Parts: sequence; C-alpha cells; structure tokens
Amino acid sequence: MTAEFENAFRLHRLGRTEAAFEAYNAILRKNPQQADALHYSGLLLAQAGQNERACQRLEQAARLAPQVPEIWVNLAHASQALNRLADAAGALQHALALAPAQPEIWSRLAGLEVRRLAYTEAEQAARRALALAPRHGQAWFNLALALQAQGKLAEAKQAANTAHTLLPQEL
Repeated sequence: MTAEFENAFRLHRLGRTEAAFEAYNAILRKNPQQADALHYSGLLLAQAGQNERACQRLEQAARLAPQVPEIWVNLAHASQALNRLADAAGALQHALALAPAQPEIWSRLAGLEVRRLAYTEAEQAARRALALAPRHGQAWFNLALALQAQGKLAEAKQAANTAHTLLPQEL
C-alpha cells in the first residue's frame, strides 16, 4: 500500500468521506487502474446514494482485482440499489466462489433471492449461512421469509421467532 492510499483509507475510516473521496480521486488521477482506490471510492459513492457511478467504479475494480470478494459484495449492494437484481446475484455468487465460508455473503444472497422471488434458492442460501453461523439473526429472518413464501408456515414461524430472539430491536 502506498502512503497516499493509507492516508485516503485513514480518512475514510475516520468518517471524513469528502476528504477520503478526494484522496482516492487523486490516486486515480495518477493511476486510473488502482483497484483499491476504485473499490473504496466506489463504496463511498454507494454510501452517498450515487449507485450508478458506484457500479462503474466497482465493476472496474472487480475487473482489476477479481480475487477480492469484498469488491463483489459491494458491487452487489450497489447493483441491488439500482434494482439490477440479476447483476447483484451474479456478483454475490462470484464473492461466494472466492469466500464460501462467509455467512454474511450467504445471508445477503438469501435476502436478494427473496427479493427476486426465488424462494427455494433463498432458503438454500439462508441455510448455508446458518450452517456457518447458527446465531446469524438476519439469516434466520431471510429463512423465515423464504419458508413463508413457500407455504412452510410452521417452519417459517420457528425461524421468525429465532430471528426475533437474535434481533429483537430490529424486528
């Protein structure tokens, strides 16, 4: 990591998003192919609701560093915000190919599949997340939604109760 990137990332972590974004852009003016600067500036754009621009930067970062699962997860998030659900699912599948033991990615995929009305796939993804992290509240919630949509009401109620126990303030 260069000192310039370390400084940009430090600003980002401190919540100084405008300064961080400008620091990432300064890096990109010198080296437009700097994957980390593309990734984190894309993340800042997504956090600011500029998802079209975020997707452009994150797609470029993913082409340059296809082995980094976090880039694919952030690309999925920005794509989903633009209602590009198939693109988001593809990005999450790519992330899972790189990091299959990450329950958060499985849970995100489950939530996305619920949104896409692909309830069997949502159930499978939620169950994969729970196999890795049995106390993952959001995965239980996604499982409950998938089961309910499939008419598996008793199981759905059980999953929803578990989600409520793990995430009482969120449900």
